[in-house]
Amino acid sequence: MKIALHSLLAVFLLGSPVDDPEEINFAELSNFDYEEGKNLPKSVTKHHEKLVTVGGFMATEDGTEGDVEYFILVNDACGCEGTPKLNEMIFCAMPEGKTVNIKPGTATSSRDVYLRFDSPQLVNVTGIETNGAACCSAVLSEETPSKNFKVAITIRQDFMPMSARTSAHINVLTDLPTHPVIRVPIQIRVQRDIVFAPPQLNLMPSTAASTQKLIVRERRGRPIDIIDLKSPFGKISYNAVKMSASMYRLDIRLESADPSMNGKFLSLHVKDASGKVQVLPVPIRVSAVISG
Repeated sequence: MKIALHSLLAVFLLGSPVDDPEEINFAELSNFDYEEGKNLPKSVTKHHEKLVTVGGFMATEDGTEGDVEYFILVNDACGCEGTPKLNEMIFCAMPEGKTVNIKPGTATSSRDVYLRFDSPQLVNVTGIETNGAACCSAVLSEETPSKNFKVAITIRQDFMPMSARTSAHINVLTDLPTHPVIRVPIQIRVQRDIVFAPPQLNLMPSTAASTQKLIVRERRGRPIDIIDLKSPFGKISYNAVKMSASMYRLDIRLESADPSMNGKFLSLHVKDASGKVQVLPVPIRVSAVISG
């Protein structure tokens, strides 16, 4: 599972963030047909020597994991099957003497946010709060006494939100009468190694049994096993058909469907190549019956 803490970290203070990078994405960087010797489009060259942040899969050329000085950031929209196009990869080098730990399916999971107070009075930051602490932790440090502060935000690697994009925030507590609480928004994007389609089960209200199909696959072709599919309302059974080592088709039989199931989730338990069991929430949507 890849958890990316994107640069949609806006800090609304008396001043502004320091050296905040620009967020770009592979849709912009790879939106052209690459030809050797042909000039790159301005939509790409305008970012030359600029400070940016990009989300994607981290990998090495030889497939090794652990602490590395060099890695490749791959467009996560390519499906990670076969060889990505040249403009769907970014070759990255860490600063001299620094390394980064490559874990299966893991990309950026932490981000530093800098707070600068332009108030003439001295500011004491008295604490920091994470809303619902299930997604992240935050550590505060003082860069310049009573003026500049750094908040290091780290997303928990076992965090499993119900949706692909999840919003959260942290609260920075100060002794300023006008700004006792400063809210820092966070947007988290999750791209799991194990995915399924369709992204939700669409049902019509019915007292009759129906069968829904769900394709489950590992994005990079690594083997998986279906362990279980659990329901909060006990109205289902399923048959898992192995299509390849990395792909299954689930034939899910629901005895009935009613509006009380709308917005609920099935829990899909899948064992990945490392032997770890991932629990994926499968949303259920029951359409309303329009009469007349």
